[in-house]
Amino acid sequence: MEMGRATALLEPLGAGGADGSLLLSSDEINRPENNGLQEIRTKALQLLDKYSKHGVTAADLVQFMHNVATVTCPLGPRLLTLIGRRDRREANPMGLIPSNNATDATFLIELFQNKTFTARDLAALLGAHTVAQQLFVDPSKAGQTLDSTPGVWDMNFYREMALPETPSGVFRLPSDEALSLADGTSSRFEAFTDVTFGQTVWNREYSAAYVRLSLLGVNNINRLTDCTKVLPDAVTSFSLTSSSPSPSSSAVPLSSSESGYMIFCVLLCIFILVI
Repeated sequence: MEMGRATALLEPLGAGGADGSLLLSSDEINRPENNGLQEIRTKALQLLDKYSKHGVTAADLVQFMHNVATVTCPLGPRLLTLIGRRDRREANPMGLIPSNNATDATFLIELFQNKTFTARDLAALLGAHTVAQQLFVDPSKAGQTLDSTPGVWDMNFYREMALPETPSGVFRLPSDEALSLADGTSSRFEAFTDVTFGQTVWNREYSAAYVRLSLLGVNNINRLTDCTKVLPDAVTSFSLTSSSPSPSSSAVPLSSSESGYMIFCVLLCIFILVI
């Protein structure tokens, strides 16, 4: 699955917003920028086929999948989960997603500002790369993760972006690097690395920005229902295996079952996030 396209513009930035068109439009899912989403779309459509008779929409399913994935990632935040979006079957317009190798931070920031998101919001949303890997940006390095602890929703993405050299086995996207140095976003990258408060601050800012992202294009907000209570409990801690390095080390291996679930978690996250 394409994790390198993973963090901040995808479906919600299209004309239809958070409308489920990525699931419902065969044209949209087959665009090159959506490489790797086909398998998870198939799984989502199976769920939709089973539960649509109960009023579940594709637009809500995408958001609910993201929120479940996020809260069940170790250290991930519990997000406000609003249900009641309307679906759109038509594909969103083409050309709304920047190149994988975009390096113009000003352009990326303005793209978000045009959707009412600040540079601060962008910096927070970008942190979802902490549970991402890339397969298609550079096929010769397929499978490399975007930080050294892809199984944990931690601050290592921000910390490692500040290093002069990319850690072994980690893939650094040009757009991430550009934004880590840009006015308006670099200060947030630094704030999120704080040993004492960074995790809390980032989770808070990500949560606020993501809720707004999940409501783009939704014109019946006052009719949505708060279903946050049905989310699983947050995973506020995690244990290392006996062969694991210390918590301060850059690598946090997971068991085979945990790894499989974390891959699923990452696949869900990509529905709402794109470079």
